[in-house]
Amino acid sequence: MTPRQVFHRLLEHPWVYGASQHLVPFARNDCRAMVARHIALPEGAAVLDIGCGVGAHRSLFPGARYTGVDINPDYIARANRTYGSGFYAMDAGHLEFPDNSFDAAVSIAMCHHLDDDLVRAMAGDSLRVLRAGGALHIIDAVLPEPGESWFKTFVFSNDRGRHQRSEAAMRALAAACGRITAQSLRIGVTHKIIYLRIEPNLAA
Repeated sequence: MTPRQVFHRLLEHPWVYGASQHLVPFARNDCRAMVARHIALPEGAAVLDIGCGVGAHRSLFPGARYTGVDINPDYIARANRTYGSGFYAMDAGHLEFPDNSFDAAVSIAMCHHLDDDLVRAMAGDSLRVLRAGGALHIIDAVLPEPGESWFKTFVFSNDRGRHQRSEAAMRALAAACGRITAQSLRIGVTHKIIYLRIEPNLAA
């Protein structure tokens, strides 16, 4: 097992993963800035955080009725111990919620952990559980263009996620899932971050 594989295995432990987010905060802070800029929810809105990890995103949505899901049950156990309740171990592509359950869904720094089929499944199920007027908000790192930044390319290429995409590939994948109604980029210290707001396709 290579040193990188050992480190990635260690990140499966919720304490190690949580500590890593504080020790190397650049990408986390960029994602938080994107949430503050683009995702404004009214008091009492129901928000679903898909791929919530150990629950650190909960503080980004004050006043909202927050639910977090992650496939790692150890992450979920720590999140519930830390924050009280509202976190569930669940497959992003098979959300165990009824239709019309949430006002918004968010996916923060998760899509590069999913292959294209699972991103499409996640987006489709997210749009299913949204109420009318709701949207799926995706925030994720994307690969720089060739020659744009060797440093960011190196950092992101060595991420634990194995499905890094270019900006164009991420936009195309999102467009296959629904209507992109807002988008932007943020050039951070270690990553290039994309924001995409996806709504259901209009009925024919």
